[in-house]
Amino acid sequence: MLDAHRRRHLRRLVRCTRDHLHGHNPFFSYRESVLLAHARTRRGRWCGPCQLMAPQLEKAAAHFGDRCRFLKVDSDEEPEVASILKINGLPTILFINDMSVVARAEGMLMADELTGLAEHHFFGGEKPVIEGITV
Repeated sequence: MLDAHRRRHLRRLVRCTRDHLHGHNPFFSYRESVLLAHARTRRGRWCGPCQLMAPQLEKAAAHFGDRCRFLKVDSDEEPEVASILKINGLPTILFINDMSVVARAEGMLMADELTGLAEHHFFGGEKPVIEGITV
């Protein structure tokens, strides 16, 4: 379950994303770099990659500190978010910058892979080479 602050942040992201997808110009713009992880965390204990990736997300989040916001979303508890962002496979990682999904990856990623992708897509870092992922 998301705490109140993260839920407000996520609602704002969803509202901006929905408005952007429908061609509306929202009153406010979403100007943060966000790595959004969709997984089944509570009821979906069967999702092995989701469970294995949780500590990897924590490591990557610690690496970036305040430079980038990490949000974990349980797709069972937030089906509207999953639908709007077209989440089909789990886990799914979305790299969102200025209201746009700049990259997405499905499947288990390690902390160094998450860090490399975020550095590349958000901060102009080198393009990482990750097996099975097109950057």
